[in-house]
Amino acid sequence: MDNETRSLPMVALRGLTIMPEMIVHFDVSRERSIAAIQQAMVEEQEIFLVAQKSIETENPGQDDVYEIGTVASVKQLIKLSKSRKGSRGRKEPCGS
Repeated sequence: MDNETRSLPMVALRGLTIMPEMIVHFDVSRERSIAAIQQAMVEEQEIFLVAQKSIETENPGQDDVYEIGTVASVKQLIKLSKSRKGSRGRKEPCGS
């Protein structure tokens, strides 16, 4: 396993856990998450997906998400409305 350190945009997922090699579609509504996906699309289309500890937390900080997540490649971005976006991609394992 590579011990490479990279800085990637992050999306905290509520009620959803992404595992390596999964191809999934999910909706994004928080402004921070939308900005992270837009940043990923401008760069290498990679994003760090991590599950929230509590789905009720609206603006999660570092203590509100798990330490291990998944690096995902964004393959498609669909604008559903002004404030929501959908994303679909292939996932790769990542830990911290």
